[in-house]
Amino acid sequence: MIASPVTEDSEIPPKVTSGRRFCIAGALVSILLILVIVPTAIILPKDDFNPANTTTADKTDEEHSNSSVSQTDFPTKSPVPTHDPSQSPSLAPTLPVPSSVPTGTPSAAPTNVPTHYPTKEPSEKPSEKPSTNPSASPSHLPTATPTLTPTMVPTDKPSTSNPTYEPEELMILAYYYPWYNRDDWSRHGYQDEPLLGKYGTDEPAIAEQHNEWANRAGIDAWVVSYNSDSSLTAPHFAESMLKVNNIDKMKLCMLYETLSALPTYDFEDGTIALDSVIGSMIHIRDTYFDHPSYLKINGRPVVVLYVTRRWENFEPDMLDVMKKAIGVDVFYIADEPFYRWQKYVDEAWNGVKDGKPVFEAYTTYNMYTDPTAIAGESAKDFMFREALPIFEHWSENTVFFPNVLPMYYDFRGHPPLVGDAAGFREQLDKFACLPRPSWYEGGYPNMMFVTSWNEWWEGSQIEPDLDLKYGFTFIDELKRFKDAGVQCPEIRV
Repeated sequence: MIASPVTEDSEIPPKVTSGRRFCIAGALVSILLILVIVPTAIILPKDDFNPANTTTADKTDEEHSNSSVSQTDFPTKSPVPTHDPSQSPSLAPTLPVPSSVPTGTPSAAPTNVPTHYPTKEPSEKPSEKPSTNPSASPSHLPTATPTLTPTMVPTDKPSTSNPTYEPEELMILAYYYPWYNRDDWSRHGYQDEPLLGKYGTDEPAIAEQHNEWANRAGIDAWVVSYNSDSSLTAPHFAESMLKVNNIDKMKLCMLYETLSALPTYDFEDGTIALDSVIGSMIHIRDTYFDHPSYLKINGRPVVVLYVTRRWENFEPDMLDVMKKAIGVDVFYIADEPFYRWQKYVDEAWNGVKDGKPVFEAYTTYNMYTDPTAIAGESAKDFMFREALPIFEHWSENTVFFPNVLPMYYDFRGHPPLVGDAAGFREQLDKFACLPRPSWYEGGYPNMMFVTSWNEWWEGSQIEPDLDLKYGFTFIDELKRFKDAGVQCPEIRV
């Protein structure tokens, strides 16, 4: 405690006066030292993460927005040593190009769609907050397989990795976009054109050819973009893919497009966000879950949730609310891992909370981001340098399914990532052999996602192109990978 100021008129004994003068002098020196030293030692807290400002050049920022995207809020990381797997053998296309494909007749979108959903197409965010009060839902809950939620102690370098595990049979899932209108591909620019021409995804003949190529390439399931029942994707998919004879060769599940489907990303804002998710899941349940080709894990229908890392204030008990409202125990795969603190399972917004993962499993849609991309480098080099360390961490600590990125030519003008079949194969080989937790054995699937089959506006597609710049090489290499089976000679501990 510092003494009160002393004046010349104060009546204080000499010894006391001397002592107080000494205390005052000492206090002044201390204050000067504090003023000089402390500012240089202050540690600034981690800046607040505002999801609205999170920007990447894939659909994690502006869902196919026409506006340019700033990349300044993700600092460039220190380089991670790249991997140098052995090169793949030379490629020779084996899948034939169809001699002709019927054009089909585009069907009009249904007119009896609810008005409480956004009417924007998947490339745009809703301009207004629609009413999100879903209709009454079943109150009963069907008997379901118990949810697998192992208890974990997340650490940066866990001691629970299992370097000798035998992978289950690998499933390949590819992202599928039924949002194209025949001869009208002008909404965005794009790098290449499909071998089938500027098709419409509401044409059964196109869907049938896609199924044929995908099946022969070893793709097991489509992950189908879903915005709402009134957007372009839902009626297109219903008019084409669900009506073709060879749909029995494929599985399918839905990709819930968070950025365009939700009116707000903040789940603390009343029930707007939660009710919106529930309304969409009820429509997905009623439309797709009973289809013979719908993908299920242990009897539970699969839904992939796009960029859950933008879901603010989402709590695990909200999944119980969703389950009760939907009446189905859905197996959710969340697109959560990314950069900054989203790298870590125990720091990510919707990763591991109180020792348990929020969602059943996790994946990544696209790890591309401007600050770390080098124009003209290969997608393989980018993924090995930037994504692989994050993949390994998540895979060591929870149920995680990686994605492979064949190439990237974003219509927004971001630095492109070139790609070829050899680099694509190296990603497949590497990501199929990520380390797993020791408790992973039994009851869990083994999946890998391909970004994408036909996302032409972001140039990440493996569907054959018209000019045969890469042609059938990606899907031929995928077939060779599947035929060889997963082999993991070296798994990092």
